[in-house]
Amino acid sequence: MENEDVILSSGQKLACSISAGILLILLGIFLLLSGLGVFPFGIMLAIIPATLVTIGLIFVVAGFIQDNVVALWLGSFVLATSLVSIFAPLSATVRIGYARLYPLYLAAPAIASLVTMFYSREFKDHLKAIIFFLALSGFFFLNSVFGISWVIVLPIMLAAFGIFIVVVAIVLRNSIKGSIQNDV
Repeated sequence: MENEDVILSSGQKLACSISAGILLILLGIFLLLSGLGVFPFGIMLAIIPATLVTIGLIFVVAGFIQDNVVALWLGSFVLATSLVSIFAPLSATVRIGYARLYPLYLAAPAIASLVTMFYSREFKDHLKAIIFFLALSGFFFLNSVFGISWVIVLPIMLAAFGIFIVVVAIVLRNSIKGSIQNDV
């Protein structure tokens, strides 16, 4: 992708505004129905996850309309973090909650990069972020979900990231070295 200023057409601006407005109307209707007791949960359980999902969808829709990878990444990130707010209240019935789900916050950049990787066709850069953040959240899941002590998880995590840094450094060195030889 090139670094040039993009001027949005009036149709794109209108489409973004209308879609954001419709999503906010739907959010308002959903919260009203939640407050009136139409759903088995009250407005207090619905307001944060529903608002996060709406904000995320506004960014995602705008990203597609504007062909804007940054807006798409932000929307995907917000949608990924909203998963915690959606599933944490279920802790009363299925024994999950913030204490077990917080590693999803660490996985959110990986999820957002996964979504934008295919849209932007920038596989190499996104893949590094995906591997890093999924690995990081995976280590935290070992403790939060499986109950493996930090005495075990932390040394393994540090060694794994050390290996990751060495591999990335060697790969970058070889790719830079190869591009210099190709230029000569």
